[in-house]
Amino acid sequence: MAPNRDTPTTILLCESDRDAFHLADGAWRSAIADAVGCPGAWRMAREVKAHVARYRRLAWPQEGSMARVIGECAAILTPIKWRASPRAAVATAAHVDGLLADIPDIRRLNPHHFAERAVQHSAAR
Repeated sequence: MAPNRDTPTTILLCESDRDAFHLADGAWRSAIADAVGCPGAWRMAREVKAHVARYRRLAWPQEGSMARVIGECAAILTPIKWRASPRAAVATAAHVDGLLADIPDIRRLNPHHFAERAVQHSAAR
């Protein structure tokens, strides 16, 4: 099953509608997992999706956050459309690394949404 071609377009048009972005983003990720033959990957990812959604909603009010994420989605989408898997992988890693780097700032701005003990992430790249 190929990713739904309308879903990435919807993602790129959702800057003013965060709920629509959230729904389109989930559908797109599910379609990508199906297209590469790993539907189980999205099923596993959905288990932590609530935390991702919570983080996303905390980050969105930051100046330029939504535009940045949409730009990063476009940077992932373009190589996928051209079947340039290595470029898509690099863009995806950059997107995730950027989100991880922002966690301390989002935590500082929203301490009541985080547990007292911070979980340390060590990226092995």
